[in-house]
Amino acid sequence: MSWKLTSDKIFDVQTFPLISNGKGFILPLGILAQSNLSRNILQSIRYRFDSKSSDDPMGEILREIFTPVSSFFDTNVRYSFNGKDGEIDAIAVIDDYTFIFECKNSLHPTNPFEMRTSYDYIKKGAYQLSVIANFWNNTEFLEYISGKLKHKIPSNLCTAIITGNNMFSGLRENGHAIRPLHDLCNVIRTGEISVISNNLSENETINGFFKIWQNDLFISQDLVNYIQKDLIHQCFLNAMISKDTETQVKNISIIHKTYALNLEKLFQEFELRFTFHKSE
Repeated sequence: MSWKLTSDKIFDVQTFPLISNGKGFILPLGILAQSNLSRNILQSIRYRFDSKSSDDPMGEILREIFTPVSSFFDTNVRYSFNGKDGEIDAIAVIDDYTFIFECKNSLHPTNPFEMRTSYDYIKKGAYQLSVIANFWNNTEFLEYISGKLKHKIPSNLCTAIITGNNMFSGLRENGHAIRPLHDLCNVIRTGEISVISNNLSENETINGFFKIWQNDLFISQDLVNYIQKDLIHQCFLNAMISKDTETQVKNISIIHKTYALNLEKLFQEFELRFTFHKSE
C-alpha cells in the first residue's frame, strides 16, 4: 500500500495511500478513508482469486442464469473459419435469437491509466464481436457453427460486451453494447426495477417496482430490448439535466457541460415504458 520515491511505478495516491519518505510514512487520512484497500492491494500485486481456476467466474455466472431460459448455452467456444481463428466467450440460444457475449472481468479502474487499459479491453472485445458479426451473414458459417455445437443456431444475432463492473455501461463500441454482468442477470432473473418514490406534495412514500418484461414470462425480446434498444439506459439519458458553466478567458469562452439525474423525471420515464407494481 506504499509508494516509494525510488519506485518506477506510476504515482497514484488513491492506489498507494501510504507514502514513504525514507524515514517514515506519510498517511493522508482523508484519502485513506476513501480508498478501497483490498482492491488496491490486489491491483498492486497483480493477484486474482480466479487466476488458477480453469473456469471463468463470469462464464459460470452466465451459465447459471441462462440455463433455465435458453435451449443452448456454452462458453469458450473456439472456431476457425476462412483462415480466421477466434473464441466465443459465451453463446446462448433463446427462442429465435442467438446471443454472443465477450466477457471482460477487470477491477474497477481508479486512475486514468487503468481506465485507458479497461477501455483497451473493451475495444478488443468489440473487434472480436465484429469478426463474428461479419461471419454471421455467411450461411456457411452458421452451418459450420451449428455443426460444431451440435445445435441449430438461429440467424438472428444479438451481441454485447459484458463487464464485471459498471464502467462504460451504456456505451456502444463499434455498434456493440456494453452491459454490466449483474444488471444483465437481473433483467433475465426478475425483470424488475425496485423504486422508492417520495411524493412530497401528498406526504406519501411509494414503494414498489417496475416490470420491464413484455409479458409475465421472460422471452428473448426482453433481452434484445435491453441490449439493442437501450430500454433502461434511454430512461436515464432522458432524465438527465444539462447545466452549462461558462468561463471567459480574454476573448475566448469555455463552456463546461455537467449533467445531473432528475429522479422525478426518471420515475416518469419508467412510467411511460413499464408497468408499476405497488408493494403492499
